[in-house]
Amino acid sequence: MKKTVLIAAVMLVSMNVYGWDAQYKAIADVAGKGEIDMEYVGVFDMETATGFGFGIELFVDVSKGVQIGGGFEHQLMRKITALTLEGQSIDLSGQDLAFRFAPFFGSLKVYLDTEGQVLPFLKFNLGYNLGFEASDDLDGSQTTIGGGYYAIGGGFKINKNFNAEVMYSKSSGSTVAVFAPDIDLSYSKIGISIGYLFNSESIKQAAKH
Repeated sequence: MKKTVLIAAVMLVSMNVYGWDAQYKAIADVAGKGEIDMEYVGVFDMETATGFGFGIELFVDVSKGVQIGGGFEHQLMRKITALTLEGQSIDLSGQDLAFRFAPFFGSLKVYLDTEGQVLPFLKFNLGYNLGFEASDDLDGSQTTIGGGYYAIGGGFKINKNFNAEVMYSKSSGSTVAVFAPDIDLSYSKIGISIGYLFNSESIKQAAKH
């Protein structure tokens, strides 16, 4: 959580210094699936419950209809609801199996239309998970290491101040220990988000009133 606050503060400073557009967004993650590759045991297929999170992104125009920038997403813990190994379901009774990622990424946004109140766009993210956290029942209090992250999707900019997005993303991370099996975890999901857009000029104007 400390990393999240620090990165958010740095991005806000950057927005005011360089005049970039910013977006705060709330995210609901659905259709979560993935794999857990456990050393000496095998590869488990997993499914997760709906997860939630929030994020901040900064963008700057590079040409008409094209923006580049970056962002950070903080996921809340999401629970593993099903595990199978070689087609056999694993009994999860009494176990708290959950995890979360915190990806930091660069982003490209391409608008398909630049006129009107509702502007459709495509979006591509590529980055790295600065944070990966797992519950004790999943990682046995081992050291966790973040991994790669990418996302692709699109959405709509609505009335200049709101964004609605649907993004498919995939994250990876691992755990390392001396006296327990290492774990490699990959996680894919569909994120549905609503964001509020503003820039440094809008903040200055609001402060005058």
